[in-house]
Amino acid sequence: MRRWFLRVFWAVFLVLTLNAQDSQNEENPPLIVFPLTMILEGTEYAGEGVWRPDWPLELPPDAFKVIAGDVSRDISQITLLGEEFSLNCRFGSDRRVEEFPFVLNGRTAQISLLYNDDGELFELNVSFPPGEDTYKMEFLEYRDFFPAIVRGLYLDVWFFIYFSWGVNEINETWYDAEGSILGSYSFPLTEIGKRQRIREVKDFFTPENGRELFYDSRGFLTETSGNGGIYKVQYYREDLPRYWERRLIQKDEPEISAGIPAVTGNFSLQWDARGLLVRIAREADGGDYPVEYRYEYTMDELGNWIERREIRMTRYAGLLVPGRGTAFRRLIEYREP
Repeated sequence: MRRWFLRVFWAVFLVLTLNAQDSQNEENPPLIVFPLTMILEGTEYAGEGVWRPDWPLELPPDAFKVIAGDVSRDISQITLLGEEFSLNCRFGSDRRVEEFPFVLNGRTAQISLLYNDDGELFELNVSFPPGEDTYKMEFLEYRDFFPAIVRGLYLDVWFFIYFSWGVNEINETWYDAEGSILGSYSFPLTEIGKRQRIREVKDFFTPENGRELFYDSRGFLTETSGNGGIYKVQYYREDLPRYWERRLIQKDEPEISAGIPAVTGNFSLQWDARGLLVRIAREADGGDYPVEYRYEYTMDELGNWIERREIRMTRYAGLLVPGRGTAFRRLIEYREP
């Protein structure tokens, strides 16, 4: 009798548990797999500039650049405030990046990092503004100074990421809590001077999300494909873009956040002598959209911009008609001398 009761009890318990999980899975958004290795590379080069050609056009290329001072030495944090979201770029006293934005799966993500007393990264969080749930990742094991095992949590879903590092390649595999594979990537590397950079992202589960990456001799990214588009850039001075090509290859458009779609086409960017973006001109192809974006600024006492106002020029009846565009504010926290 007791055995029969226990069997019935466990059967009912399992059914209720599975039903609860199914109900929870229906309410919660699914876990999304993304290439964590790309973020790890981004942390290494964030001090040299976080902008990449696959950024949305609405986000200014100089969003986290400063004219006066060094962004990683003289400034502790820059917060970019839009109408519906905010993004941070923050550096610690040791000049290591602690927060920065990054484009993942066509969405602009906010990355935050925590380091232990030995300087090793032990926690990394990924969130998608505005205010979406966060992927929390804990680095459990390192091998030869490289991450080997990561444990992650999204809502109430646990997952694990395993890395294997070769001379010219990195492999990354995602698993769920039961050991089933969720996703797998391979990252062939190329040498740029004395550094190694990712030259290709191979996505074995969704090959259409793979991409190639190309760099100039300084290591600046000049072309990337993936996330539904091809993005190319030629630089004007240092890492300021001069010519920018944005071309979609599928219907799903990358975006800053929900409701802010990408803008595509060929663009030329004009900078003034101070290094401020003053104009973006779009190559005309007959579409009904702005053909120019012009910018006005408010500066702080050190000469860095703290507000950028966009004026969109649209062709109408042979004339360029101005209209209100996006506006951004920046909160810049300077280090004490």
